[in-house]
Amino acid sequence: MTGQQYQDLVEKLTGTPLKGIELRDLQAVETIVSDDNRKLDCAQFNELLLLVNKDRVEPAFFERFFGKDKRIRDWPKCLEKFQVTAMLTFGNFIFAYRVLSRAKSKEEIEEHLKDHCCDHVDGDKALATRPKKLLDIETIPRTDTPLIGYLSTGII
Repeated sequence: MTGQQYQDLVEKLTGTPLKGIELRDLQAVETIVSDDNRKLDCAQFNELLLLVNKDRVEPAFFERFFGKDKRIRDWPKCLEKFQVTAMLTFGNFIFAYRVLSRAKSKEEIEEHLKDHCCDHVDGDKALATRPKKLLDIETIPRTDTPLIGYLSTGII
């Protein structure tokens, strides 16, 4: 990962742009994240966040979204996992990061996530056991899609 890729990752994680970063801090970040096979723990991840003037995260957040055994090359997938959860639960990244990164325990994170905290396996199982649909959806030709609003207001 390059230093710029790390900066982009942090901006996407926090939902806010980076500001006022010193060149020597950027060089330190570049040196650390250039080794894609390196594993970092929560304390080391927090050091990197502080180098780019971002708030630290609690260990529960780091373990939930980045995991103990993830390498730097895995971070983009971890970020995507966080973003999906953030959008489903909070509707935006900024608020989700503020709330979840400060959660002190796994249980506190799960409380914030509620129904969105379940494993994908359970979700797949639930979808597989759904009853068959009763009606088919009528396909609307693309040329007629501007009429949808007109039709629905007339029905309402």
